[in-house]
Amino acid sequence: MEEPIEIYWLNRTDRPGYTNGLNFIQRKMAYGYKVKQKGNNVCQVTLSAYPRDITIRKTGDSYQAFVDINGSPARLVSLFVQLKPNSSINVDYVELQGYSVSTGKRVTERIHQ
Repeated sequence: MEEPIEIYWLNRTDRPGYTNGLNFIQRKMAYGYKVKQKGNNVCQVTLSAYPRDITIRKTGDSYQAFVDINGSPARLVSLFVQLKPNSSINVDYVELQGYSVSTGKRVTERIHQ
């Protein structure tokens, strides 16, 4: 596992549908991540905007991310970071979407900063 995640942002106003890379400040303040542990086909990361642990592990032929959503383990499908108006680094909220590990039902949590 070289780089455990790929981070990019979408500008839905100026260039809908196109992805953008991150600049230095965005990586450090809003969208960056830190690898806490790295092992054989598993790693644990935290995001600058979301300091809880996210576990990425190989499941079959692919990698999946797992995190607590609403206090229960879930398979993470998407993590959306909303910045405050007129800011490129200040986070307003983080929204997690995934599927509960125990029930298989879709779960969502919005965490305001």
